[in-house]
Amino acid sequence: MKRLRQTIHGPEKGNCFATCVSMITDIPIEDVPIIVWNDEQWWPNVCEFLKSKGWASGIIKQTAFDQSIASVYALVDMHIPLIVTGKSPRYDCNHCVVQVGDKVYDPHESNSGVLEPYEDIIFLIPSGAFKT
Repeated sequence: MKRLRQTIHGPEKGNCFATCVSMITDIPIEDVPIIVWNDEQWWPNVCEFLKSKGWASGIIKQTAFDQSIASVYALVDMHIPLIVTGKSPRYDCNHCVVQVGDKVYDPHESNSGVLEPYEDIIFLIPSGAFKT
């Protein structure tokens, strides 16, 4: 995984998510769509985009953290890169970072991460990793 810095900043228009996706998948940042978090279709749009690029994705919502905490710890222990979303410490909007094991990579130059409680934990896996 290569560390990258987001190239667009600001509430509702920044490309932190696109940068996190690019860090994990090596898809160029400029090819990853900017996600509008308040759009109800953001997750289906992400899944469709990633599928078109050969990636599968999953999401663990904050409401399911209690039931899924063992799965989250297993992903962390396996050093699966996770995109962790939450409130930005800089703006009144969402922000996201990549976590691999116990290391966190913030695409913003401040490296200030996201505030707890986290909102979503997203994992991306190459589609070819699944055997049918």
